[in-house]
Amino acid sequence: MFRSVKNSGDVLALANVLTAVFTVIIGIIYVYYKPPKADLHWTQCGWENPSKYTLWVDCNQAWASAFGLSNFPSWTPLFTGVPGVFMMNPMMLQVVGFPRNFLQWGIYLVVKAFMGDFGFCGKLGVANGWISCALAVASFGAAAAGIRDTRMLEFEDGSGDFDSGKQ
Repeated sequence: MFRSVKNSGDVLALANVLTAVFTVIIGIIYVYYKPPKADLHWTQCGWENPSKYTLWVDCNQAWASAFGLSNFPSWTPLFTGVPGVFMMNPMMLQVVGFPRNFLQWGIYLVVKAFMGDFGFCGKLGVANGWISCALAVASFGAAAAGIRDTRMLEFEDGSGDFDSGKQ
């Protein structure tokens, strides 16, 4: 099926990246259907309570709900999916070398499935979450077998490191 163990590592890495691409798509769909409300009030806000049931400090609560940490769950698929998209050829992630092996990638896939897939976009999120979990198990098996993809091998020989000085 595969020509070599290295090719199987590359195929597994590509499959892992594809689940991250689907997580980003889930995030885009979710934010499209539940966009943040950017209503920022100035003239309607005073320095005293408008009624006994409303506090003046809550005048821009809609803005805080849309862009504060309370709305962080709406953006979670994007925040968990985008790093995974860059793991095949990581650019900025290459500085820290994540993931250096399939064990790290498997842990990422499990976290991504539970935090960014299962709870979003119904069956699409659930299906991508289960695929991510299955690929995480495959990644754990690849890590136990010592399988690496091309980029991981580059890190091992130093050609993938920025500070190695090799070209």
